[in-house]
Order: sequence, then structure tokens, then C-alpha cells
Amino acid sequence: MAVATPPILLSGKVALITGASSGIGAATSVLFAKLGAKLVLTGRRVEHLEQTGKDCEQHGAKPLIVPGDVTKEADNVALIQKAVEHFGQLDILVNNAGILLSLGTIETTSLQDFDTIMNTNVRSVFHLTSLAVPHLIKTEGNIVNVSSIYGIRSVPGVLAYSISKSAVDQMTHCVALEMAPKKVRVNCVSPGIIVTDIFKKSGFSEEASAAFLEQCKETHALGRVGHVDEVASAIAFLASDSASFITGVTLPVDGGRHAMCGKVAIITGASSGIGAATSVLFAKLGAKLVLSGRPEDNFEETDKNCKQHGAEPLIVPGDVTKEADNVALIEKAVEHFGKLDILINNAGILLLGTIETTSLQDFDHVMNTNARSVFHLTSLAVPHLIKTKGNIVNVSSVNSIRSFPGVLAYGSSKSVIDQVTRCVALEMASNKIRVNSVNPGVIITNIQRTAGFTEEQYAAYLEKSKTTHALGRAGEADEVANAIAFLASDAASFITGVNLPVDGGRHVMCPR
Repeated sequence: MAVATPPILLSGKVALITGASSGIGAATSVLFAKLGAKLVLTGRRVEHLEQTGKDCEQHGAKPLIVPGDVTKEADNVALIQKAVEHFGQLDILVNNAGILLSLGTIETTSLQDFDTIMNTNVRSVFHLTSLAVPHLIKTEGNIVNVSSIYGIRSVPGVLAYSISKSAVDQMTHCVALEMAPKKVRVNCVSPGIIVTDIFKKSGFSEEASAAFLEQCKETHALGRVGHVDEVASAIAFLASDSASFITGVTLPVDGGRHAMCGKVAIITGASSGIGAATSVLFAKLGAKLVLSGRPEDNFEETDKNCKQHGAEPLIVPGDVTKEADNVALIEKAVEHFGKLDILINNAGILLLGTIETTSLQDFDHVMNTNARSVFHLTSLAVPHLIKTKGNIVNVSSVNSIRSFPGVLAYGSSKSVIDQVTRCVALEMASNKIRVNSVNPGVIITNIQRTAGFTEEQYAAYLEKSKTTHALGRAGEADEVANAIAFLASDAASFITGVNLPVDGGRHVMCPR
């Protein structure tokens, strides 16, 4: 069955991809060509680089091939200059070039090897980024760095490599914060074990490589290693306008180590805001929809907008805090469509209050709506998702990552969702069910108004959000919907247990 993915388009964008001669770099180059990008490809192995160029040409691209070594300053300067001279602009920089070199601990890694790895994996990223930034500011472009799960988790025997990738992660966060006022987004992907030739280059024999890949079936929650196309899909998403409100993010593409066509999706809280935007996007992508919300909610607009894209949603009014309503929702979905592929736990409420002003009744109401309902619906959906090898996307909040005054119950409830996401991802990985969450920042919806904000307070709140979000603005519901659709699609087939901030970089800022 063909799989529809979120609307990732790169038409007319000029993208520079390093390490493009093989592996993730080659796969990303070919995918970018398919998506309409104008390509500048660099790498050390000229013959392999030219083959990547030929593969891209099959999709209508005419790549500019610039062989070079990212550890050489003159090569980097020439690379940026040639890219801009040839295409007149630069929109995307993908810092992919990197080496593993050799295995080693603090006792066995030579200073020379340490320097080689750090210069290739870190210094080159800094240098190319600094050279590219003036051009990316002009186009309001973006950067995607290729890091590694080894930058997030400590693994013995790869000391220098792990240190280098951790530095790439932090560089991503810092540059994202610095460049946000200039509308340049900066993110990175952190692959798990991906089938490439990096291990052979590091001295692994065929037998050792095979044994290592077999072992990784146990160390990756999804029970397998990843493929370069799966990482390329994540890079393309982050580089596209579909990720327009995502910056400063390190996105694991690691099978849980740390498609829409014909898919049946339940979306709770679907009458407005993020839920409505997600429903309409899923309709565009060919999903069969089951939309839920409180009986008093008005589904007419969401239903009409979904039908404009050929969907015929099943509307099941209900209250997620009521156990009988949740049971009926799952049963009616499966009875109507015969299966369940995707559960989007989006329903939620915001009540303002501190430890001194939040009543126990209000605390219970927030926790039951935002957290207990996610547990209940997930437990009811899991038997059906096991049959389809489906997935779950929970809608959490940046309030679970950062502490903010005046939203005690809300922040606590969203923290529960994050941990439920991680725990259920680990539990369900053996059943091939992926579980992820999105963590929005301030998004323009009605949630603050329903929490009691006056129009004047809400306007002031949005104005303040320009200073609390690195990108200098609040987000739109469509931007969160794009991230949900990506995580729910097969384009994210090697991503599970992830809490993905869609918050304009708010999570990388010190609270203020």
C-alpha cells in the first residue's frame, strides 16, 4: 500500500549537503532531489560523489559537485563561495560529514585520533555554519546537523566519537538560540545504528559488522537497525517548511534506543485548535478519521473542512474523563472501519493556579482530563494497534520540559504524558508499536481563553511570547499538526519514545 507522508516540499531551495558520497548523505541528497531542491554536494571520495550526483539527476536535479575535505578551511570557504556563486543563494545547510575512525576508550584513544575526530565531526560543523550563516540570514534558511544517539547516551568504546556528537548537539541548541531572532532555524537528527559503511571504514570485518548489527536488534526497542532513507526523511522534514516552528531540537531517529493512506486515526479534542488542524491535515493525507470531543463541542467546522479533502469522518462525541465514553469511542472506531492504526491523544484543558490557589478538585480535573485519559485510551487502543503495528502520538507541552509559574496542575499533567510516552514506547516496541509526543510552546488556539483569559490578557500574553520563544513569536496550530503527521507517518518509522518540542525554541531558552 502506498504511504502518504506529510507535505515536505523543498522546491527551489538551495541545499548544501556534506558527506554526500555515501550513506546518510547520499540518501539525503537523492531525497532532496526528489523534493525539488537545488543541490550542492561535497565529499572526499570523488567517484562516489559523482555517482550520488547521477542518482540525483534521475529526479531532475542538476547538482553542483564540489569535492573537498571539511577539515580544510580553504575547502570550506571555497565550498560556500561556489554554492552561492552558482545558485545565487543558500537556503539549507546539512552538516552530515563525519567519521567514527576507530574504537577506543580513554586508555586507548590517542590524542591524534581524538583531534582527527573532533576536527571532522565538530570543528567543521562550526566552521561551515559560521560561513553559511550570513547567506542563510538572507533567505531565512535553516541548518540540520547529523549527530548520533551516542551524543545522547554513553556507550563504552567510542569515547571520542560520543564526545564529538555531544558537542554537535549543544552547538545545535546554542546556534538555534542565537539565530532565532534572524529567523534561521537550527536542528539536528541523532541516528541510532544505521546500515551504512561507517563500520567498515572504522576497521570492522564483514563478520564483526554482521555480528554488531545482529546485536543491535536487542539494543533498539523496535528490534532492528535503521536504514539511511529513514534518517533522510527526518532530515527533509526538519529542513522543510513543515517544521517551521521547530528549532533547537535534537531528534532521535534510533528505533527507540535512548502512513497515512488508508490509515484509521482517532483524534481526541478534534473540534478546535491543534485537534482540528490535525484532523484536516490527516484528511488531506488520506486518513480515515474518527473524531472525538465533548458533546457540547461544535464539530461542524472540522467535519466540513475534512470533507473538502474527501474524508468522511466518524464523529463520536464523548468526554475523555468518562470511562464508558472511552470504551465506546474505541469500539465504534473499530466497528466502523474494521481496524485502528493511529491514536492521537490531543484532548486537554488548562486551568491556572499555583500550589496555594489550585483546589484539589481543579487538580483532579486537570489530571483526569490530560493524563488519566491518555492512559485509559492508550490501554484500550493497544490491542487493536498491535494488530496493525500502529502508533500513538500524544500532545504534551513545553510546560512539561520547563517549569513556569501559575500552571502547576497543567505542567504536572503534561510531565505525566511525557513519561507515559517513553514507558509505553519501550513496552510496545516489541509489538512494533511506536509511541511519541509533541510538546508545543504557546500556540494560537482557544485554550488560554477557555482558561479564563480576557481578550486583553490574551493579547498581552501573545505579545510576551515574542520574548519567551527563541523564534520571536507564538506558533500556529498547523505547525504542530505537521509534526504530529510526521510522527504518525511511516516517514518516522524509526522514531519512538521521543518528546518532540514544537515550541519555537522555547525549551532551549532560560525561563524569563
